[in-house]
Amino acid sequence: MGGSFSGPLSERGLIISKDGFSYRLATTAGSTAKMVAALENSGSHAVRISSVGAGPGTSEVQWSTYRTVPEGSTFGVDAPWRSFPATIPPHGTIRLLLTVRRPADCRQFIAHYGNPTDDGSLAVHWRSLLHTNTSYLQVLLVPLTIC
Repeated sequence: MGGSFSGPLSERGLIISKDGFSYRLATTAGSTAKMVAALENSGSHAVRISSVGAGPGTSEVQWSTYRTVPEGSTFGVDAPWRSFPATIPPHGTIRLLLTVRRPADCRQFIAHYGNPTDDGSLAVHWRSLLHTNTSYLQVLLVPLTIC
């Protein structure tokens, strides 16, 4: 499992960094942003995602179907966001919506977690044909600076 795309759903709550391709959250405590990422199943059997545990900067994770149309967005056609569980078909993809929140105290956050970024680290709890597993994934291709 992994993903081939990620980025902001919109630029609301985000500031483009000086490098021109990464983002940081607005500096107001409690600022939020919504990031979209892919979660792909490269296997030949469906995978059922029972739940997703988010990293320290992410307050919520939802999912939706992923379908593209010619000349459409890389993020796919808009579809309703849902709570888990989700089933990813064989060789299929779902979209993830991560709500990232700026902590009230960035000094304390950095002291506790060691850096001011969120890379979309998730603990994905899933079941396939023969077994249950937990995979630890980083779904944001470019980390988001949250402090």
